[in-house]
Amino acid sequence: MATGHATQMAWAETTSVGCAYAYCTDTHHVVCNYWPQGNIQGSQAYTQGKTCSKCPTGKKCEKKTGLCV
Repeated sequence: MATGHATQMAWAETTSVGCAYAYCTDTHHVVCNYWPQGNIQGSQAYTQGKTCSKCPTGKKCEKKTGLCV
C-alpha cells in the first residue's frame, strides 16, 4: 500500500499544500504539490524534542495543541 502522500502531509517541514481535482471521462484525478519537499527516503518525518522547542521566528507555542502558530 502506497503511503507517500500521507507521510508527505505529516512531514514536519512541510508548510504549504496545493491540490487540484479534475473529472475526465469517468475518471477522477487529484494532484497535490507540497512545499518544501519532504518525504525523503532514510529521513525522519519529525525531530524528537520538547514540544514547541523549535518554533520559527515570529511563531509562538499554542499550549492547547502543542503547535507553533
